[in-house]
Amino acid sequence: DDGGTYSFTVAEGGTYTITPSKLWYTLTPESETFTEVTSDITRDFNAVQNTHTISGTITGAGDVTVTLSGDAADTQIVEDGGTYSFTVAEGGSYTITSSKLWYTLTPESETFTEVTSDITQDFEAVRNTHILSGIIDGANGVTVTLSGDDSDAQIVDDGGSYSFTIDEGGSYTITPSKLYYSFLPASSAFAEVESDISQDFNAVRNT
Repeated sequence: DDGGTYSFTVAEGGTYTITPSKLWYTLTPESETFTEVTSDITRDFNAVQNTHTISGTITGAGDVTVTLSGDAADTQIVEDGGTYSFTVAEGGSYTITSSKLWYTLTPESETFTEVTSDITQDFEAVRNTHILSGIIDGANGVTVTLSGDDSDAQIVDDGGSYSFTIDEGGSYTITPSKLYYSFLPASSAFAEVESDISQDFNAVRNT
């Protein structure tokens, strides 16, 4: 074991080779040969575990958290188009997990067992989206405006519906408008959206 000693009794005058070995380790020296032995010999060996690199590129989003777990643990924050890199011990088992709030990472994680070589694993981030929609009652030709972290507009007739695709985590306001009309509600605001939203509006002719 580590720090322990080995000892062989050998016949004088013989030739002998000492070779240490351990899976996933490099021993220095690799071996040593002694010829026509005429005295006691001491030869020490140093074992160093082999290492490899698990690395890859992140695309689609910045500030992505990449986490190493398993036989080692570490975390790195990677920008869009940037790379992460972990040095791991040979023979270990490791999981690489990528995450970012309001994004889906593909793949979400990958596990590698008994690593014996360098590994490349890329991840792609895609912003999650939701639908903000509703029905307009009471008037034709109503302009429905989306504002906030995205902007758009649609024209909707009486009984028709509007629909906007929005990024998860954003803040948005929906405002209907038509000359000579008031709306209930006048507008609706939504912050840090994390699901589909339905918001109807009722148009009333001003008198």
